[in-house]
Parts: sequence; C-alpha cells; structure tokens
Amino acid sequence: MRQLSAADTLVAAIRRPLDALDGAADEAANGRLGRAKLGLLVAANGLIEAFTAIDAEFARQYRTFTAGPDGLRPDRHGTDTDNVPQTQ
Repeated sequence: MRQLSAADTLVAAIRRPLDALDGAADEAANGRLGRAKLGLLVAANGLIEAFTAIDAEFARQYRTFTAGPDGLRPDRHGTDTDNVPQTQ
C-alpha cells in the first residue's frame, strides 16, 4: 500500500506543473501575457518540487545502495570525487 501511495504522490507532483503550463498557454492565447508569465513561473516551481519529490522517493527506496554521508560510493581508487581533476 505504501508503494501505491508514493506513486500517487509522485504522479500528482508531476501533473501539477503540466496543469500550470496548460493554464499559462491559455492565458497567452488570450493575450494575458502577465498571467502567462506567472503560470510559467508556477510551472517551473512545480517542476523543481517534482524533482525534489522524485529524489526523496528514490532515496527512500534505494538508500541501502548508497554509502557515506554524501551518498558517494568509493571506487577502487577512493571516492568518486578523487578521480576528478583539480583546477587551480
């Protein structure tokens, strides 16, 4: 039951910005550019919230696959960040 509830929550989080985009398009079609811009801002914020919700659910479901405080898993040479060239 938890899985279905989480899926429903994620679906709703993804559909909210779609609804806002649809509303923004309607406003633009009617020449209300200020309202269209506001709708786009609401949609952008909704996308960020949807990404956050997906990340949280992913972390909840797969937390056993991450290691360390920042979720990086060490490779054979150390942590993943040790293999990134340093710039000065």
